Amino acid sequence: KAEGLLQRSPGQRPGCSACKGSLVSEQHPDIGEISKLGQRYLDGQLRGSQLTGSFALSRADDIPTVESMGAERLEALRRIGLEQLPGRVAFGVLAAGASSRMALSDLPDACREMLEEAGQTDLPTSKALVPVYSDSRTGPLNFLDLFLRNIHQFRARHAIDNPALLLSSEANGDEIDLHLRKVDAQQVLTFRQPLAPQIAATVNDIQRASKNFASDDTLDLAARRSACWAGREVLIGKPAGHGEFLHQLVESGTLSELSRRGIEFLTVRNIDNAAALLDDTWLSLLGYAVEQQLDCLLEVCPRLEGQKGGALIRQREQWRIAEDPSFHSTPHSATESCYINNAVALFRLDYFYKLYETAPAELQSASPQRLAEIADQGRRKFPVIVEAKPVVLRDGSVVGAVTPETNLWESTGVVSDVRIGAVGVPSEQSVGADFLDQPAETRSIAAQRVRFSPTKTWDDYNDAVKRAILVGIVDKLLNAD
Repeated sequence: KAEGLLQRSPGQRPGCSACKGSLVSEQHPDIGEISKLGQRYLDGQLRGSQLTGSFALSRADDIPTVESMGAERLEALRRIGLEQLPGRVAFGVLAAGASSRMALSDLPDACREMLEEAGQTDLPTSKALVPVYSDSRTGPLNFLDLFLRNIHQFRARHAIDNPALLLSSEANGDEIDLHLRKVDAQQVLTFRQPLAPQIAATVNDIQRASKNFASDDTLDLAARRSACWAGREVLIGKPAGHGEFLHQLVESGTLSELSRRGIEFLTVRNIDNAAALLDDTWLSLLGYAVEQQLDCLLEVCPRLEGQKGGALIRQREQWRIAEDPSFHSTPHSATESCYINNAVALFRLDYFYKLYETAPAELQSASPQRLAEIADQGRRKFPVIVEAKPVVLRDGSVVGAVTPETNLWESTGVVSDVRIGAVGVPSEQSVGADFLDQPAETRSIAAQRVRFSPTKTWDDYNDAVKRAILVGIVDKLLNAD
């Protein structure tokens, strides 16, 4: 019935019995008319790209793991990594979003208390600036602070001055830049991705992406709104996926700047996975990538039961990442593949040159218009992801919306003539069932081995195991030895 209500003319005032007389049926200042993009969406012309051809799901014994390599092997790889380190590696983090599953208007009390302790009266618009830890040694620390402390410690330990790279967006870039000035961050290159239009999603697409909505009540209200508003423009732009990290890396001239500085490798992770530290384990992974002559090394870990997220698969004799929506037209799902995408990787810059069919010399002499053309010729190779996600309107209400996106990790399926490898790393699952019952020192040591403990929801934020792991991470960051 709700889907049938979508067959209306673009100028018709929204309203239907599905809203049961609520304000949903009224005009809303954040909801516009049906745009050309919205009509294409309603007509079924904006569908996400699907996996085609044969592929193999990953199995437990398919790839090496950090834990199976042994101390002697890891140390040999660490020495190889150390040789590559000075001046040849940049450290990147993705900090463009506010997270669709962590509405900043729903901050937990502990988080609000840390904001007050930091003297902040306004809620951050960026997930990167959400405070996550505080004690007498540190004061309040947010996700970005943890990243910057790790960079500072790692540089000092190895007497290097390698640059850090931070992607923000037009929505949160000013706020992040202000914080960087406040903490006097050194050698941090920033660039921003523009905001893309959002389209109110159909009921079917919202139900298909139910995992993205914090509760059944939120899902139900978003679905009822969609019966009225599907196809209409949501007048709040959003970053168009992590793929724009790569596209803007080119278009902004940042890739050219890295090349000019002599950078050969770029490591990248999400801002909310503080466990993926620059440390001895990471140096061993760098050494492994060099030893195996890889253009891209993916960090993955065994999937927890019921855990959502992209999967490691093998296609055309190559490892790659495929995200959840890409599996919809196949007999498989991402959850059937043993290894989950940790959204952590190490790239040779050659990987980007091949993806965008360019070279350092061309980038360094290119005009802004030409850089945009080079970025777009790579962007067109990516599969499109169209997945409904919650959008908090300015009155605090929620609507489901879609934006045609590209995903950084899906680049592994489109770039040709590259060598892609994967290594399994410890996740929070590795700490054991008795983790919280262990002595504090034992817990800290176990926590410091973890490389995948993301914070995607407020339930994650309050999870006792994740918080204990975070304590171990902070202990490691405060110990310069």
